[in-house]
Amino acid sequence: MKTPEKELKNKAINYLKDVYHEETVSMVVKNNGVEDGNGVMAVECTVKIGGEKSDWYKEFTFKSGRVTNMTWQMR
Repeated sequence: MKTPEKELKNKAINYLKDVYHEETVSMVVKNNGVEDGNGVMAVECTVKIGGEKSDWYKEFTFKSGRVTNMTWQMR
């Protein structure tokens, strides 16, 4: 069963804040491959850190409903 995007987005936003101290300005899910809390969710997002905004493509890996890894590429 697919894990709801809203729940995954909230976890990804919290991960960015907790690990990278980024404030998420916007996030659009491009692909939700997370089922039963496991898989990858791809997003396009704009984040702000230190007053500067930047645009990214990020993929969040989920295991047991938690973000365990993230890859990124600047847009």
